[in-house]
Amino acid sequence: EQILTFPVTIDKELTTFQDIINIQAELSGLGIDNTSYILKGFYNGGLSASYPSKIKWQSVLGGKKGLNSLLDDAEKNGYDVAIDVDFTYAYATKSFSGFKTKRDAVKTLDNRYTTKRVYYAATQTFERTSGVAVSSASFIDLFDSFIKSVEKYDLTILATRTLGSDLNSDFDKKNYYTREDSKDNVVNLLKYMTRNENGDSFKLITDVGNSYAIPYSSGVLSAPLDSSRYVTSSETIPFYGMVYHGSIEFAGTALNMEGDEDFMFLRALENGATLYYTLAKENVEALKFDKEYSKYYSVSYDFLKDSIVSTYKEYNDLMKDKQDKYIVDHRFLNDEDDGISLTYKNGTKINNSLVVLVIYEGGDGFILNYNSEDVVLTITDENGAETEYVIGAINYLEYSEKEGA
Repeated sequence: EQILTFPVTIDKELTTFQDIINIQAELSGLGIDNTSYILKGFYNGGLSASYPSKIKWQSVLGGKKGLNSLLDDAEKNGYDVAIDVDFTYAYATKSFSGFKTKRDAVKTLDNRYTTKRVYYAATQTFERTSGVAVSSASFIDLFDSFIKSVEKYDLTILATRTLGSDLNSDFDKKNYYTREDSKDNVVNLLKYMTRNENGDSFKLITDVGNSYAIPYSSGVLSAPLDSSRYVTSSETIPFYGMVYHGSIEFAGTALNMEGDEDFMFLRALENGATLYYTLAKENVEALKFDKEYSKYYSVSYDFLKDSIVSTYKEYNDLMKDKQDKYIVDHRFLNDEDDGISLTYKNGTKINNSLVVLVIYEGGDGFILNYNSEDVVLTITDENGAETEYVIGAINYLEYSEKEGA
């Protein structure tokens, strides 16, 4: 902005600590209490934060007092607050921060520092980001530095997301680490975070949920709920949900960042995944002017509130008694199954794999229609009596083995 004709960089709040208190109070009044908040960009410069070896809370968001007020309110009203910290990559470096590129950054075979690569469909290549990869050998020392800067706050949950998804080798000439070595270092860090003998133990939320991270995670985000859906793939099987549902809470990508929310709602039912959203409360319009963050074009809490409440209530009514139940059966329904006839409303037979039956422990489940048209399901019993059901396009029917329907 210009102040007295001089260009000045101004910090803009997207969501303050007080905003979260207000949001939770509003949602609680609408019947939503079982909530968890993951705070991204609340320290060390905001969304483009420096490495979290030392933490300084953003004053424009409320600073230390704002954080303490939020943590007190969370304890009083029974919701969770987690801080998003990335120990795997350093997106900005700062003098005297505890992180030293020469000592802590990953090196390649030709002795260069390396950054995180992200695949871009437009160029069909992996392109560099600003995130310098951090050597796994430095993780515990850097985490100890982090602990010293936050020990005065009552933080109990960390979203250490890339620790569950990314492994980087380090070919430093003095000390090199293969990806297998890095896996061992990451596991040691996760153990240290969750079972610290000094009492600084945390619950952890990770991304993707690679198997080595699951035993130390209390929740997983960005879990794979869908296949690539490439032309060469035939059927999508909810393997992740079959393995983990009933044992650990997990979610896919943020529902409001999906191209088709109804489709991913069905995938959540099929996998037993929880729902989550990426949200901001204020100054959302400022995001569109930033090259990196313009992708967050649908994150306004005020705009999405009604949709969030209605979606949550629908999902909660369907899944509240299934959250601790394992998936015991999963089938693709088609016209070749005994006693089943599947047609579109115009009478055309269906023989694709887009009508799915998933059953949880206890015999309850869902019939999911991923077709873009309504489907007529006709069931013929052993006496020849027919019962007809209509399943809407990208919609579901509740199923119960107890009732035989």
